[in-house]
Amino acid sequence: MKSKLALMMAVVCGSLSAGSIEVIATGEAEGKPDYFVMYVHLNSFCYDTPNESQAANERHIAQVMALFDQHKGTDKDRVVLESHHSLKKNEYTEPAKYTGLICEQKWRSTAKLKIHHQAIDKAYGLKMALVDFAGQVGKPDPAKPQQSYAQIYDPGFAQFATNLNATQAAADKMAWDDAMKRFLNLKGRCGIKNAKLLSATPKYESRPVGVPVEWVKGTDGGPLHYENYVQKATWTVKWEVDAAPTCSN
Repeated sequence: MKSKLALMMAVVCGSLSAGSIEVIATGEAEGKPDYFVMYVHLNSFCYDTPNESQAANERHIAQVMALFDQHKGTDKDRVVLESHHSLKKNEYTEPAKYTGLICEQKWRSTAKLKIHHQAIDKAYGLKMALVDFAGQVGKPDPAKPQQSYAQIYDPGFAQFATNLNATQAAADKMAWDDAMKRFLNLKGRCGIKNAKLLSATPKYESRPVGVPVEWVKGTDGGPLHYENYVQKATWTVKWEVDAAPTCSN
């Protein structure tokens, strides 16, 4: 785990008889993803019955499963059929414009597959294999009475809950420890006495790094780009203190 620390500090001294101190400290910790998720949507349409359109999708599901098995990394990798539904409708080559009519009031079935994969270095090869598969399935064509197409989505990367919590805990500790360190430094430098803790308020953020951070060569294909996850903790800590003879930032 790689960590970095961003710090801010504000000190407010009140009247000669009373005063207060506020310290704001922010800690950030980065963690690499543990797995990736990919989605594949299969569509078969212009069939006379829903059984026929679903059967066409099932043939394509079998093809996706074969590709998955070729790129499987661990025994925990899996494919989940999240839904498989059918409806009767008109089909067009340009649905948004309702132009290029392919068929009228025929059955369409849509299967949504979720691929959960822990072998990060196989994401690129699996994605490209699925892209090739989608090209072979084809795209809507008014010359074909019954047809299918596949939609392939880019992999998304994430951490397991235990690792995500550990990354957050690291950020949390960095922020809190630095807030205490800065307070003790102020206490000694400014002659602060009788400090009383008033409040300690945390704020948390979780996000991927906003820019490319790492390129890894996949074991079964070209480069793979993913973003590390960042856990950010910000602590705002306030003390009530006696008046200090000197107090400056």
